[in-house]
Amino acid sequence: MKSTLKLLLIPLLLCASTVTAIDWEITKIVEVGPASWGQLKFSPNGSRLAYYDRWTLMVADSLGNSRIVREFELRPHKYEWLNDDEIIVMTAQFKERSQYSTISRTDVNTGAITLLENYVRRPFGQPQIERYSVGPFRTIEGGLYYVGIWGKENQTVIKIDNPKEAEKKALSEEHFVRYGEDGVYLVNGTFTDSTRLGPKPAKYTPMPPIVSPDLAYVIRRGILLRFADSLRININLMLTLIPEGTEYCAVSSPKFNPTQTEVLFMQDCWKEDHESGDIEKEMVAIFDYSTRELTVIDTLIELENCAVPTYDPTGQRIALRSGGKAYILHREWK
Repeated sequence: MKSTLKLLLIPLLLCASTVTAIDWEITKIVEVGPASWGQLKFSPNGSRLAYYDRWTLMVADSLGNSRIVREFELRPHKYEWLNDDEIIVMTAQFKERSQYSTISRTDVNTGAITLLENYVRRPFGQPQIERYSVGPFRTIEGGLYYVGIWGKENQTVIKIDNPKEAEKKALSEEHFVRYGEDGVYLVNGTFTDSTRLGPKPAKYTPMPPIVSPDLAYVIRRGILLRFADSLRININLMLTLIPEGTEYCAVSSPKFNPTQTEVLFMQDCWKEDHESGDIEKEMVAIFDYSTRELTVIDTLIELENCAVPTYDPTGQRIALRSGGKAYILHREWK
C-alpha cells in the first residue's frame, strides 16, 4: 500500500534563543501501510523498512510497497536487523504465570526462522532452572549480541554471527556503552577493558545510555550532555508547543542522526504531571544541537499523533507511525 501526501505550507515552529530557518525540507511522504505496534527500523543499506502489524513482521521498500515476512506465535518484543536479509527477533509472552520467549534469526526473503534461544522464565520467586536471554542489542561497531542470564549475578554476552560481516570481530574488539557509578563508560564485549567518556546526564539512569555516533554526546530524560565540557541542554524546557488539552510535555525515545548534529525524538504530552496520568498526545520533533533549533515534524505535514520515529542510515529519511500506519518522510537539504 502506498500513497504520497501533500505537504502543509505553514510557518515553521522554532523554539530556540537564535531563530534561523532550517536548511532542509520534507519533499515527499510515503504511506507504507498498517503498523499497529513497536518500533520501525531501516535495513543497514536503507533499502527496506521493517515494522509490525500486530504480531506480523512486515517489510517495505522505499516506495511503500510492503509484504508479509512472518507471523509469530508469541508477541514480538524486540528486534534488530542483522544484515540486509536477516532480522533477529525476540518474542515474549506470559502464560500461566511463566514467560515463554524465543530469540531467532528471521530470513526476510523467505520468512524462515532459525532458533537461537527458546526458554521459559519461571514465576517470580521460583528458581530459574535454565538460562533465559534478553536482546538483541547493538554494539558501537554495529554487531549484534544478546545477554544470557542465570540468576542476578551470572550473565554472559553472546555475539550473534553475521555471515555477511565484511570483517569478523571478536567480542573483545566490539564495544557498548554503560553507566558506571561515576559516569558513562565505553566497555568492550568481554568486560576486560573500559574507558570513561564523561559524567551522567541525569541521576536516575535505569536504561542504557544513548550516545551520538562520535561518542561526544549522551542524552537521557531529555537532557543532552556534551562529554568534553559537561555542557547540558535540557530539551524539555524548549518544548513550548503544548497541545490543547494537555499541560506537560517531555522528550522520550531519542535517537541521534547517524550523519548530522540532530536528535530525533517523541514529544509525549499529559494533562497532568507525567507520573500521574496516561499520555494524551504524541508528536515527533528534531533538535539540532549545533544551531540549538527545534522543529516539530507534526507542524510540517498532514499527520497527527506521530510516534516512534527513526532515521535511515543516511540520516536523510525518517520513518514514523501515525494513526496506526507507517510512513517514510523524504528530506532534501537546501
